[in-house]
Amino acid sequence: MSKINKNLEKVDDTDYRSFFFFGFILNCAGIAIMIATRNPAFIGIMAFGIILMLNCLANKDKWYDKNV
Repeated sequence: MSKINKNLEKVDDTDYRSFFFFGFILNCAGIAIMIATRNPAFIGIMAFGIILMLNCLANKDKWYDKNV
């Protein structure tokens, strides 16, 4: 989500690192459910995870560590 600071500048505070790990989890879950149920319909979950991971890798320079 974007925020607007006091100087009316748009500040991008999206945490792409968290979205990357969420995409990884969706990818693994999609594969596991697809194998367990033998139903290829769960390829959508896996595809969404891959898309989310690729989007976050494209924005890897915007990853930041909150502990710093």
